[in-house]
Amino acid sequence: MGYTLCMCMHMLYSSAKDFANYLLGSPFLLFIFTFVFSLMLVANFYYSKEFWQSCFPRGGSSAITGVFKFDYGLQYGPHNWKDMFPGATGSYQSPINIRTSDTSLLKISERLVWNHYEDLPLKTVIENNGKTVVLRTNYEFNKPTIAGADLLQSYIFDSARFRWSFLDGEGSEHAIDNMKFPMELQATHISRSSQSDMCSNMFGDIGILVISYFFSITKYDNPYLDPITSNLHLIRHPGCKADIPPFPLSWLCYPFKTGFYSYGGSLSEPPCTEGVTWFVHPEPMAISIKQIIEFRSLLGSDNTSRIMRNFRPVQNVNGRVICYNRYDPLNCSSSPNDNCEEENDDEEDQCF
Repeated sequence: MGYTLCMCMHMLYSSAKDFANYLLGSPFLLFIFTFVFSLMLVANFYYSKEFWQSCFPRGGSSAITGVFKFDYGLQYGPHNWKDMFPGATGSYQSPINIRTSDTSLLKISERLVWNHYEDLPLKTVIENNGKTVVLRTNYEFNKPTIAGADLLQSYIFDSARFRWSFLDGEGSEHAIDNMKFPMELQATHISRSSQSDMCSNMFGDIGILVISYFFSITKYDNPYLDPITSNLHLIRHPGCKADIPPFPLSWLCYPFKTGFYSYGGSLSEPPCTEGVTWFVHPEPMAISIKQIIEFRSLLGSDNTSRIMRNFRPVQNVNGRVICYNRYDPLNCSSSPNDNCEEENDDEEDQCF
């Protein structure tokens, strides 16, 4: 056995020596061999790096999940975000449970003003980013904006995201009196101006307004959701985008003008930056079992398992004032027990 092994090693050595001598005698072949060998080394390094990153993902950029690497599972889920993202350690995080008995009445002298939400976009795109469905629109002229109420500037629609679960009794991020809903739509808006005044800067306003809508399951399909749900099969896999028939954003974002909750919070997914204004519409919209199953059938970032839940648990309120906004053009003030502004005179009349 040992003699055979020695003979084999000797033959390999002799062959390698002869091959090296042959290459040294032919500069052209030596160049080709060196070039091919270098390519093999580079390819080996690249694919080895990709392999280990896929096995042991770390924080950083990802084509599917966006700039921040996170998910809603055990290893990189919401319970670990505080260790991964400094912004998640703040005291004014979102989402929250809105206890209606603890809210303060804010009488607003102007209704919310929704501009161009009835306009038809030039293009509407939906995307599966591996964690949720993102909807974006393009317009030829004016983009949809929202202003009025207690807002100190107007905000432009940017995108919409959906939150859901595989259970009908949960899925929304926010809760009303500890009650959750099967789905929540979050419409993100960006301020026209980067300047923030004293009132909007109370929580370090970063110029983002998120308007939240709940969905309750009904027997019949919601026709206003059909342009989305009927095309979700086109983005079943993570990273997929699809153009869908354009429709007015008012079909998706009901233009309520009064009767909503507001508070100062954060982005509800990493980096969880604070300084976000939240409007929460308490009246749920309709979605059928058939339609919500279309969302639950989408594949997550691993391209194998379905997106079964993509919501962050509720966070501590930590003394924040949550306002219920009601239109009252004749009397914007009331008793100190039910007015959001008068309860916060020491905080420069709190506005959200």
